[in-house]
Amino acid sequence: MLFRSCIFAIVCLSLLPIAAAAQQVWFAPNDNLPRGPNRDRYLHHDFPHLFDPKPAWDAKIDVFKISPMMGSVVGPADELGRINAFLTGRRIALAVDTGGVTMDHPVPTPGECGYGVEGMARPGQNAANFKRLKHLGIEVAYVTLDEPLTYGHYYNRKNACRYSIEDVARRTAHEIAQIRQYYPDVRVVDVEAPQITATPQWNADFPMWLKAYRDAAGSPFDAIVYDMVLSQRWQDVAVPGIRAAHAAGVRAGPEDRLEVRRYRQLRLREEPDV
Repeated sequence: MLFRSCIFAIVCLSLLPIAAAAQQVWFAPNDNLPRGPNRDRYLHHDFPHLFDPKPAWDAKIDVFKISPMMGSVVGPADELGRINAFLTGRRIALAVDTGGVTMDHPVPTPGECGYGVEGMARPGQNAANFKRLKHLGIEVAYVTLDEPLTYGHYYNRKNACRYSIEDVARRTAHEIAQIRQYYPDVRVVDVEAPQITATPQWNADFPMWLKAYRDAAGSPFDAIVYDMVLSQRWQDVAVPGIRAAHAAGVRAGPEDRLEVRRYRQLRLREEPDV
């Protein structure tokens, strides 16, 4: 049965002015592009069938998000075209996930920080990716950043950079400027994982992050999404964080990764195996 074990991110997010906030439903399934022996178990080989003329799911969503790989120069042009046609025909917006922290070197360099670390971007990488998407006629409404503060500042394992908050903001603003050469009106959604550090530390730093990015980019994020494990005490960080975001004029909402069958919003049509 299609999607029986599909794991994805579902986001309920307000992206309208706060006084007239309304929720959006985002769908972000894993795709079927190979990533190597240690990660291929996360592939969803049924991904292309999401965009069939008569798909086995009721596409009542607002935004569909594709992975950094699918949105990159290695994303199959024909598949991207099918995705774009399917979404535009149903008035579903497209979001492209990407790394947002500029690395120091355009190619792998011995001893460099950021190598193999989530959320990083080689110089020129985003420009090349989004230039190609534009050339292919792909309509991109949102860019989601793959946890730049989380991995650019707090991450402390192998090849960690531990940049200052201001440096992460400057590097992230640079990447958004590169993307906006091709999509000047794209909305920027920052996805972060607050539970990477102690709650008091995150709550103290988060308003500084919002200000640092706004100062560096000249405009605030359009929205913040919190990627959290809801079995932990997420309210202690989410509630102050959402308040800080709203005070800065930024929309905010939680992200939770659950099995697709638990979400009635998508109204999946379960069909028998054949």
